[in-house]
Amino acid sequence: MRVLFAGGGTAGHINPALAIAGEMAGDTILFVGTEKGMESQLIPRAGFEIKYIDVTGFDRENVLKNFMVLAKIPFAEKAAGNIIKDFAPDVVVGTGGYVAGPVLLAAHMSGIRTLIHEVNAVAGVTTKLLAKFADVVTVSFPATISELEHKAKRIEVTGNPIRSEIFTLKKEDARRKLQLDARPLVVAFGGSLGAESINSAMEKWVKSPEIDKYQVIWATGERYFQNIIADIGARDGVQIVPYISNVYEVLPAADVIVTRGGGALFEIAALGKASVIVPSPNVTNNHQEHNARAMEKEGAAAVVLESDIDRLSGEIERLCRDSEARFMMEVAAEKMGKRDAAGRIVGILREEQA
Repeated sequence: MRVLFAGGGTAGHINPALAIAGEMAGDTILFVGTEKGMESQLIPRAGFEIKYIDVTGFDRENVLKNFMVLAKIPFAEKAAGNIIKDFAPDVVVGTGGYVAGPVLLAAHMSGIRTLIHEVNAVAGVTTKLLAKFADVVTVSFPATISELEHKAKRIEVTGNPIRSEIFTLKKEDARRKLQLDARPLVVAFGGSLGAESINSAMEKWVKSPEIDKYQVIWATGERYFQNIIADIGARDGVQIVPYISNVYEVLPAADVIVTRGGGALFEIAALGKASVIVPSPNVTNNHQEHNARAMEKEGAAAVVLESDIDRLSGEIERLCRDSEARFMMEVAAEKMGKRDAAGRIVGILREEQA
């Protein structure tokens, strides 16, 4: 089968596509993205070919810039159409981000089957606009169905695809590999760019006397790293890094994870990990808080808003101290997590082909 993937901008849109592609050994895969998005780094690093089109998202602050956005759309659709003509895919899969729009529309107009995967609890603009044209829409959360049921021909709740590498190590093996001692491990990160609010709260906590009871792996993001490391210096049991490159060792080893409300939530849930989620308020439709609340409702996570960020260290310590509460959260998270989401989507693609 020949499969064209379109999605990008953030890792939350790219990693699900990589997870699906990773389950398709023997098939011919091509990605479409933009040169400015993270896909330009992540896709080639994963060993897949990528083609680029020039398209940007709408600017909610500077309305005048949107005239340029609109002007690019016809050219982006033409470029997407040319890629589709040359590659001749059997199916086109969109995983979100503005780049998916012109590619999926061009595929639909060419009579090629399409599948859209919606990562978030609240459907994104691209999904809402294109759902009626897609042959199948797969969603991560059951709550998303109500938004799309009158638009999409077919909706399947699959969970969000995650890469199988994350299940390679058991907790005990991961902790040995990282040379950790018996103290609880707290892993904190705010996405590839970092999160100022999480960094601020973590900095206060790491400087407190209580930190000696814990081990910490904290990814600050590149732009914050130098200032934070200069301010804090070396501390026993605390590893401060710009980015967690060995995520498939670190996440399985964790006792409590602190993160944003994006794509990492699905890896955390599938691993059955206790977490404190600090959703970003600066995202479309406030989707990160909706994602976080969906997990909180099932007892699978604790939520701390940026407006109440001083609660973060208390929530971390509560979960580290209260092993019963942490265990209950781990069970609830694992129940929500779907390890086989990528395989289920591949099954749908092959079913549609048949």
